[in-house]
Amino acid sequence: MQKLIIQLGLALTFLLSSTAALAQWEVQPYLKWKVVHTPHFQVIFNAEQQDLGLLYAEKLEKAYFQLRSYFTEAPERTIVVINDKTDLTNGYATRIPYPHIMAYPVLPGPEESLADTGDWAFELLAHEYTHILNFEPAGGIMVPLRAIFGTIIAPNLLLPNWWKEGLAVEMETRLGHKGRLRSVYQDATLRAMTEDQTLTSFDMAQINENIPTWPEGARPYLFGSLMWSQMLAEHGDKVVDELNQRHGRRIPYFVETPAKDATGMKYPEQYARALNETKTRAETQLKTLREVLPTPFVQLRNPYMFLTAPSISPDGLRMAVITEDDANSRSVKIVVRKDLKTSFMDAKETDTIEKFDQNFFPLPSQDEPPSGSIQRVSWFPDSQKIVYDKIDVTNKVERFSDLFMYDIINGTTSSLTKGLRAREPIVSPNGKQIAFVKLEGGKTHLGLLTLDGTTRKVDLLYSPDFQERVSYPIFWDEDTILFSLRKDGAEYLHRYSISKNTIEKILPEFPDARFAKKTSEGLIFASSQNGTHNIYLANADLTSARPITHTLTALFSADLDPASQDLFATMMTSQGLKVAAFKAENWKATPSDLPHIDPLWENRYPAVANEEEATTQAHATVKASKIEDYAASGYLLPRYWVPFIVGTSSETGLILQAMTSGFDPLK
Repeated sequence: MQKLIIQLGLALTFLLSSTAALAQWEVQPYLKWKVVHTPHFQVIFNAEQQDLGLLYAEKLEKAYFQLRSYFTEAPERTIVVINDKTDLTNGYATRIPYPHIMAYPVLPGPEESLADTGDWAFELLAHEYTHILNFEPAGGIMVPLRAIFGTIIAPNLLLPNWWKEGLAVEMETRLGHKGRLRSVYQDATLRAMTEDQTLTSFDMAQINENIPTWPEGARPYLFGSLMWSQMLAEHGDKVVDELNQRHGRRIPYFVETPAKDATGMKYPEQYARALNETKTRAETQLKTLREVLPTPFVQLRNPYMFLTAPSISPDGLRMAVITEDDANSRSVKIVVRKDLKTSFMDAKETDTIEKFDQNFFPLPSQDEPPSGSIQRVSWFPDSQKIVYDKIDVTNKVERFSDLFMYDIINGTTSSLTKGLRAREPIVSPNGKQIAFVKLEGGKTHLGLLTLDGTTRKVDLLYSPDFQERVSYPIFWDEDTILFSLRKDGAEYLHRYSISKNTIEKILPEFPDARFAKKTSEGLIFASSQNGTHNIYLANADLTSARPITHTLTALFSADLDPASQDLFATMMTSQGLKVAAFKAENWKATPSDLPHIDPLWENRYPAVANEEEATTQAHATVKASKIEDYAASGYLLPRYWVPFIVGTSSETGLILQAMTSGFDPLK
């Protein structure tokens, strides 16, 4: 009789915290954590950030209230961790081993694709909770499989990225006041592609991938959201749950039949309809904008995928730019001209000042495409040094933004801060102080770093409420700082007096006012006054401004050449962000009245239904909820198992293995 060898191995993998595994931890081991138990969530937060935790708990309950109009199934509880460990705008959601969300609560910066936010916490959590609801169904043949194997049976986890991310972007927009389908940035991206006839060149396979060409990892979000917007416009709200349920009871990867049944066409046909509608609307915007001749420009020649944030030295001989290559590495580079008569368009690039690979190791889990690591470069008055920000590995857990100084003469870099969470620096006229934006979870502050030899003093000048974004400060004089403040989806320039500790809004006629810059001609800034971002020049007393560009796409950070008065600005193109040059005689001829365009999808996203009721109910729910100390033990019970059957070289040998795991959400 042949001998049957059966080896049964049960791999119980509990992801417990240990000193040796610190590099894999999500949080610092010394932090104390709390949990607020609401009817539908367990929200885990740093005990020192209880106000932030309760704010996010309210936004989650509000998202639950509103999203249940679109989804008929939801998990009994979803675990949510508010993890303030990084200055990269990000988050992710999964249901293995149980439904949980990891939210990184830092506010998006002004140059990011997420910059046009309204209620950021709600938009982030509505996006992630949409994923949780998307992953929940397991009907039909999946019912007994989930009963046997547990939570790992989630067929919708395997849906295409454009399906999952597109739906989440649609929901963040539909249920909030902003979101990417209302974004001036996204509208400009689509106009640029339409203008250069590249919009329809992306097939369904390409939009599912993170390919190192524009728009990189944003493909599923951008094109998927267009597709979902079109499907809801044509087939109504019910199509969300109908498709979600149908896919949840089917074998993964066979996706076309549910689409055919629910919409009368397969997904490729629906995608083509979405692109055609987008093209038609973008062409209408372009036609309106062309009622006035766009300001002529020349795009700087360079080998980089992206080129942004031009900043010219006070002596006019150097221009710093931020570049990004196809390996996702950002660099600070300096363009040098031999004299003031030479154009920067003909000047040579010097050595790289700072090169930083944004692909952190270990790579953080993420749902959103990562935000940028280097955001702003500013000059000291002597034109011999620059200061810039950079998100770097602060320790084995945290990735924070700090300030660095580069000495051009000596070729040396020095760290000005460590773990300060500082970004967007600007140097004072006397070179002794640096204004910056200080970050923390859900908040920003206007900060001031005083340089006195080896002594460095940090003061917080202004601290707005949760979810209000301070950005791009500049010194107007030694006592006055101008900056942008975004509140409830509206963004304007403000003036702060250091000596008086007072703040006032300026230029209120210019919405989405960002990227203020003091130049030889006066204050320039970007605003979406005509429906897209152009560059404006303010008068001397900062009471009015006029456009100095008219673009078909969008312009962001900019600077003026003090010698030639040529304008250099970050421009949205069909290939991503580039630096464009506008000759002085051209920008000075820009008319004061620009044609105005409405948002691309304005008629699809009216006022949110039941929002006041949802807000009131969420507030009351969280107020009545219980807060407890966090303990990992309740999360470690295995919730799935996966069998493996492997033959061996021995006679009729057989190895049976089963793998499962517990999971501490804080690792």
